Amino acid sequence: MVIIMTPLQMIATIVAAVLASTGFWTFLQKIVSKPRALDKLVLAIVQERFVNLAQDCINRGYVTNQQYKIMMDIYKPYKGADGDGLVDKYWSEVNELPLTEERRNTSEVNG
Repeated sequence: MVIIMTPLQMIATIVAAVLASTGFWTFLQKIVSKPRALDKLVLAIVQERFVNLAQDCINRGYVTNQQYKIMMDIYKPYKGADGDGLVDKYWSEVNELPLTEERRNTSEVNG
């Protein structure tokens, strides 16, 4: 007896075989879990931005509301992306600074 498969049955069989293979899942897991160079580059740029902003505030001795919000908006996703402890160090130092309203340089205001 000869069993004849329709094209749809053939495709379904091939897809099922690929999905059932451990090699496919291992390959997929490697692709998903391996940090890409672009991801690392983005984290490095974000870290550099955060550290520069934090150093400016620390050197000045206070942080403005706007700067604090910007750093918080950077810090949360950075930590979620498994950023390293350098940003944590600066974040804790910034949290020790007095929080002030935006200050304008009087020479900028008076022209």
